[in-house]
Amino acid sequence: RIVTPITVPAMEFGGVQLTPTYKQPPFTMDCHLALGLATHLPRLAGYGVAEVLFSRIYGNTRVRSHGRTGAARSRHALGLAIDMRAFVKDDGTKVVVLDDYPLADELLLTIEAELNESGGFRSLLTPSNDPESHDDHYHLEVKVAYPTKVPRKPTS
Repeated sequence: RIVTPITVPAMEFGGVQLTPTYKQPPFTMDCHLALGLATHLPRLAGYGVAEVLFSRIYGNTRVRSHGRTGAARSRHALGLAIDMRAFVKDDGTKVVVLDDYPLADELLLTIEAELNESGGFRSLLTPSNDPESHDDHYHLEVKVAYPTKVPRKPTS
């Protein structure tokens, strides 16, 4: 279901290392997600983030929002989303969404604002805007600019 699948062996984007919390590599994603991460994760490095702990990129799942699972396939099924559970700073400090978001952790709120304001993502689901389904992670979906008109092949 991934239109343009790729793997990134190093899983490093703009000085930020992506580290899995559950599964082992390789991790398949759509090239648009890789481009979005490479473009926008350097912003997080600017706040001292050295590593992002994630739980899922690709998965044949359905959209879960506000405590309900719908019929539509999630962006994970297209390789266009990542679930980020924790952030590790340059000094080794680990900030965990589940534990630290309810405490209004400054780094988590800054990351949320940066990613929302970047313009590179279709949506960012967090404990703030979807506490029932996203209380323990940030669900980040890359924005893809699909062509509005498909060119036709010339007929002979």
